Amino acid sequence: MGKHLQMLTILEGPDCCGKSELASKFLKAKLVHGVLHHGPYLDDGPEIISRYLKPMRYPPSSMSHVIFDRSWLSEPIYGWVKRKGDDRVGVAGRRYCERLALSCQGVVLMPATDFETCSIRYIARKGDEYLDKVSELKQVYNLYAKLGTMSSLPTYIVDPDAGIERILEMIQRGRPKANLGPGIGHWHPDHVTLIVGEKTSESADTDLPFVVPDNSTSGCSFWLAERLESWKIREAELYWINAMDNDGKETDPSFLTFLRPHKVVALGKTAESWCRTTAKVEKFKTVEHPQYWKRFHYHQDYPLKEALLS
Repeated sequence: MGKHLQMLTILEGPDCCGKSELASKFLKAKLVHGVLHHGPYLDDGPEIISRYLKPMRYPPSSMSHVIFDRSWLSEPIYGWVKRKGDDRVGVAGRRYCERLALSCQGVVLMPATDFETCSIRYIARKGDEYLDKVSELKQVYNLYAKLGTMSSLPTYIVDPDAGIERILEMIQRGRPKANLGPGIGHWHPDHVTLIVGEKTSESADTDLPFVVPDNSTSGCSFWLAERLESWKIREAELYWINAMDNDGKETDPSFLTFLRPHKVVALGKTAESWCRTTAKVEKFKTVEHPQYWKRFHYHQDYPLKEALLS
C-alpha cells in the first residue's frame, strides 16, 4: 500500500457534542498516535480536500493511527448553514477522500449527545465556536442526524460516557480491512469490483487512481465520480488500481490472489491488456476509458454503468 496512513478514525458531530472528550479516551488508552483538528478553513476553495488527503497520504512516520477531529464530511453541513449551501468538497471530492480513507481502514464516530446538552455547552463557550447562534447549532445538529447516509465509511453513533473497550468492540467489527494491495479503495476480498485504469497523467499522482488532489473539475476523474454517484455505486463497492505507473512499469497482479474481486472492469485498451496478458484474469469486462468517452460520447450513456450494475 505504500506510505499511506494505516488506520484512520474520524470524529464528527455538531459543536459541543463531545468530540474532544472522545479523542482523549483514545489518546489515554494509547490507541492513536495523534489528533488532527480540521477547522473551517475559511479562506479555502475546492482545493480544501488536499487538507484531508495529504495527512492520509503522507503521515509522519510515527503516526500509523490518526484521529481526524472533523473531516470532509462536515463541509456540506457547515456549508449549508454558514455559506448559503456552498459545499467546497462536492460529490467528487467526497468520493476521492472516501476512496483513500477506506484504504486507511477509516471509520466515523459521532457522540450521541442530545441537543440540549450541546446547546448548554455552546452558550457557555460562545465566542469560541464557528457558529454564531443557537439556531445555527440546531440546524447543524439536525443535518448531522443524516450522517450515516452521507458516506461509504462505517459510521457509528457512540455513547460519549461509554468505556473505550466498549467503543472499540463496537467499531472493530465494522472497520475496513487493511489494504494489502497496490491501489486504493475498499480492500474487501470476494465482495468488491476491481476497477483497472491505464496510468495517470505525468502531472497526476500515481498512488491515487482517478483522484484529483486539487479537486479540479476539468478532467475525467471528476466526470467519472459524478456518474458513479448518479448510478448509486458506493466507494465501498470498489477497489481501484492503474495497470502501470508513469514509467511504464506494470502493476504486480499477485494481489488478486488475496483480493479475489467478484468483478473486474478494465477502463481502456491498456487496462484490458493488463487484465488479459499480465494478470490473466479469467473473466472481466472492458469499456472505453472515461477520458475518451467524456470527450467523444458525452451525450451517450457510458457503458461502465451496465458493466457495474449487470
